[in-house]
Amino acid sequence: MPDRKDGLGFRHVCRYYGDLAPIARDVIKAYRDYILSCAQGVVPIGLGKGDKELMELAYRSKAKAAGLDWISRLHDGHDLNFCPLCGGPGCRTIDHHLPDASYPEFSVFSRNLVPSCSSCNPKRNNSNQHGAALLTLSPYFDGAALDCIRLYTEIHPPYSDPTFGYKVKLQPFNAALLARINNHLATCIDDVAFVTWTRGQWSDMYSQRASRHSTVGSFVAELTDNLNAEVQLGNGNSWNASLVRGVLRDPEAAKWMIDNPVPLAALSPAQLGLD
Repeated sequence: MPDRKDGLGFRHVCRYYGDLAPIARDVIKAYRDYILSCAQGVVPIGLGKGDKELMELAYRSKAKAAGLDWISRLHDGHDLNFCPLCGGPGCRTIDHHLPDASYPEFSVFSRNLVPSCSSCNPKRNNSNQHGAALLTLSPYFDGAALDCIRLYTEIHPPYSDPTFGYKVKLQPFNAALLARINNHLATCIDDVAFVTWTRGQWSDMYSQRASRHSTVGSFVAELTDNLNAEVQLGNGNSWNASLVRGVLRDPEAAKWMIDNPVPLAALSPAQLGLD
């Protein structure tokens, strides 16, 4: 969770954008309620048009003089290898957990800003707008639930040209949390992006990783080590971990890769490790 004193930070913003000063107390109180409620059941405070535009300007500008350059560092300086919301590769956008269209008052508050990928951010859009029946999960408030989700890729033969989907292994949850988790996955994972990425990674796994092995056992051992490393690094729900988990759950997939090696003539110097 970002270690920021957001209340003091917003007062700094109000000194830079002086017209926001009259709403400072209401905004800080609303954000305190947001934190205490874990972003559930939050009612917008109803900013006027001018205040709303100023909050949007403050977020877009990320002015150092307003103390908002940390947003740029959140965008560019994080160490995430995958999207914490959908598991996709890359994490080069910032998502407002409660969207600024409904909640402009939280536009520049750290626990409402989540690094995310370019495929799931627009897919979520304003799904958490005021009045939404279910909210997607927040890494700041729902980390335990997110950590209990395990994606695995479904691989549908023929393995020479497979199709892909995903499944989720869930630990037992109460009905309300299970509904939120299912809503989160349906809202966040871009099916087209998932399949496109997986197809490319399947090809690389087959042509590069499997080609280094002569037995299924040694190939499976490498994949198992790779999956364990992903989990230890906190990447247990990345799409890469999902694909590896899928191959390990489907012994015929691993066997097909070993039994049908890519001809050396078809491999590039890079794939052969000669570059």
